[in-house]
Amino acid sequence: MNRRIRFITSDSFNWIISIDEKTLRLGKYRCIIDFGNEEAVIAVLKEIEDTFIWNLNFCDVQKKINTFNLLTILDALYYDNTLEWFRHQCFEIMKIQNISFKNIFRATFYVTPQMKYECLCIIRGIYQIYKEVHFQYYGPKKIRDTTYAYNENYSVKYVATISNVASFTINGESFDICLSKRKHMTDSANVLSAIERLQAALKTEDKTSVLAVFEEIGYMATLDIMRICYPQLAMSYFEKRAQQYLYERQKVSPHLLLKEYIKTTPYRGPSRKFYYTILEKLEDETAEFNAELITGNQQELLLDKDTYVMFYYQGNNLCSCKLKFIGSSQLKQECKNFCINYAMTPDGTLDVTKASAASVTLMNCFSILFDELDIYVESVSQLCASDVRLLLSYLIQTTSFAYVSIKKQMQLLGKLYSFTTSIENSNSSSPFFKLKFSYRESNHTTPISKEAKQCIWKALVTAPSVFRIGTQIAFATGMRSGSFDNLTLSSLVVSQGHYAIRCFLKKTYKHRIKSGLPVYNDYQISDDLAFEIKSFIEQTKALRAQLPKPYLLVYQGDGRRIDTHLAPMVLTGRALSFYLCSVLEKEGVRDDDGIIGRESLRSIRAEMGRMLFAKGKTAKEVSAYLGNSPEVAAKSYNQCYPIDEARKYNDFYKETLERTALLSNSVATKEQSRLVMFGTCLSYKGCNGKDCRLCPERIVPKGGQLV
Repeated sequence: MNRRIRFITSDSFNWIISIDEKTLRLGKYRCIIDFGNEEAVIAVLKEIEDTFIWNLNFCDVQKKINTFNLLTILDALYYDNTLEWFRHQCFEIMKIQNISFKNIFRATFYVTPQMKYECLCIIRGIYQIYKEVHFQYYGPKKIRDTTYAYNENYSVKYVATISNVASFTINGESFDICLSKRKHMTDSANVLSAIERLQAALKTEDKTSVLAVFEEIGYMATLDIMRICYPQLAMSYFEKRAQQYLYERQKVSPHLLLKEYIKTTPYRGPSRKFYYTILEKLEDETAEFNAELITGNQQELLLDKDTYVMFYYQGNNLCSCKLKFIGSSQLKQECKNFCINYAMTPDGTLDVTKASAASVTLMNCFSILFDELDIYVESVSQLCASDVRLLLSYLIQTTSFAYVSIKKQMQLLGKLYSFTTSIENSNSSSPFFKLKFSYRESNHTTPISKEAKQCIWKALVTAPSVFRIGTQIAFATGMRSGSFDNLTLSSLVVSQGHYAIRCFLKKTYKHRIKSGLPVYNDYQISDDLAFEIKSFIEQTKALRAQLPKPYLLVYQGDGRRIDTHLAPMVLTGRALSFYLCSVLEKEGVRDDDGIIGRESLRSIRAEMGRMLFAKGKTAKEVSAYLGNSPEVAAKSYNQCYPIDEARKYNDFYKETLERTALLSNSVATKEQSRLVMFGTCLSYKGCNGKDCRLCPERIVPKGGQLV
């Protein structure tokens, strides 16, 4: 296809382009194609021409570029082709039923004609063809509607019209259809035609044709036709649609699948019962669908693709992630082989989240090499020492990555090189040999703000019980998301005479085992929270019985019906963070960077560490509580707000006065431990630093020196 395409200009609402010296103004409203891109334009034109060649419909094209843009292109470039195509479509429809121009336009272009389309010459041509075909079949006058129609399988009889509802019988069973925008459906022949077309579409699994029938006669009427005429065929169709989702590596949501066709749940009658029959059947098969997606991970990796969609369980919830690779086919294969090997667990299963994170890291490294540094390699083995050092320099100087993150990225790239070439990084021939990392201050998580805390606690009054309890546990323990995901019934314990939450330290448990430390921490909670958890456990006993593991925080989502057949969900740290952010977004609470609703279990954990340091805890004590190292605790959480400093001042002066009084009443002054003042002071004299013991302005007891 040789087209002379020239981009002229664009604004917020339109593109102006030239195709074969014809100027077209194309709107951006509901258009997902970039008409400023020549390749995108060529692809659209190719799709339109294929429609004419194979006598298809414009449904998919119309959804991509909107109806007015489609008609504009047809008017300018394919006037004769469009009229010939419409004449054929019109003959096929009119020989079955007598319908208005508006309805035949809707049946062919999947949209109701509007006045703004009349400015196009092609609309007048289409209307003229409609009049010609209509006259050929039905003459100058509309034929009288038939009250009875039948074929070898179905008999349709018109009964009556009450208000805006026409009543029929199909094989003796009652059936209603709403006449809003479909007055022609009082004709039994038109109803029989819809039955036949829907049956043919269900058998051939033609989604477009099925949706066209739903659009033509309404979802309630279509559902009733399925129920009366071919319920098993309809059930089989929706099951095959679910299988198509699996083939496309998409999670199957029964409710959303049906919503593609049936916009709202039927509110009454046999159609409502039939709807729930289909829904429950799909829900019963959801566990099999999910298992198929997970077992399909291995088959997915055998394909030659740039992006692989992988599935895994988090708690009892099915989650997905992606493995992305860029570059030459050889480089993509090297990265894929490495990620699979890197994320393989000792029991031979693939940790898909670890593989996904590794693929993203490698993609970022090669993206910088290709796009920013203009260093292109067909294989990782082609990297040299100068390439590696340029990449490291770019990460340090240009990006906002923390020191630890940069180090991890470069180390992972080094592991890829070693895996592919079998040259260890300790070998002088490796480009990663003696690679030095310049220290850079880490970007620590900002503690959750006071305003955000107040907003969240206020919202807990009306929050669902599972989110209310989960939030209280998060604030009481400061546990990581990975530990939160593993809360079970056994997590509620009695320790040292108090109720506590036993937290499995998932991130550091291997290191703690090697160090001879316990792999869990017990966090004391209030009796009120403990009793609330116990009550919740009793209320959710039936849900928990459906799961393979006794997770503590189980629930059915708000979007699910009461008697759903879907397995219960487990509240994860990720889901809780999403809920907390939605609360903050609703109230318009911003963080220090001015961003609405950006809080998580990490920010709650950071606030817990900050509070512990503010109370005078040492780095060792804080690390023991949070389950990390004293060094990490000191670097990440040791900060004070002004109110914390004021409180420390007050405590220091109180302690000093009490000791002064004690020393003045003593016969002999005993050596006392040194006192350290925290924070800063307003002394106008020179300060020797943060060691207040050396300050000449320190407080001392009258008549003696305090050491």
